Amino acid sequence: MDALIWPEARTLVAHALQDGEWRVVMTLTATEQAAGRGRARIPPFDAIELDLADLLGIAGEEPRA
Repeated sequence: MDALIWPEARTLVAHALQDGEWRVVMTLTATEQAAGRGRARIPPFDAIELDLADLLGIAGEEPRA
């Protein structure tokens, strides 16, 4: 598993290696944070809930639509 974060785009994309190819297993954006999805379990870190505002660099800001 692999997770990539693009703070400029305020996007997190999690990938998993399946059948020899990297496939997207989850994509989260600041828009989802604004829609009330403030915390998420994101592979490969799904044992804990992660705060999307902290991960996407929007903690303490008004969410972008």
